[in-house]
Amino acid sequence: MRHSWLYAYRDQYRTFHVCARCGMTRITHHEGERFPWTTYHDRDGCEVHYAATPPCDGGEDALRQPHDRVRSTFVALP
Repeated sequence: MRHSWLYAYRDQYRTFHVCARCGMTRITHHEGERFPWTTYHDRDGCEVHYAATPPCDGGEDALRQPHDRVRSTFVALP
């Protein structure tokens, strides 16, 4: 199953997207002259290491309160 990324939240050096299905967070880092890179974090905020985009597990509870999860994720991540 493919991720269904919600609207973007941006700060000075990062762009955050949260999957509406599984709650995974995709963070694109843009820092100065460096080439942008992407990291993925699971629902608990732990970084997920994967060769490509990690698969979407379509977590059933992810659709219940997606906007609350987005807000808390953006506040919790460093």
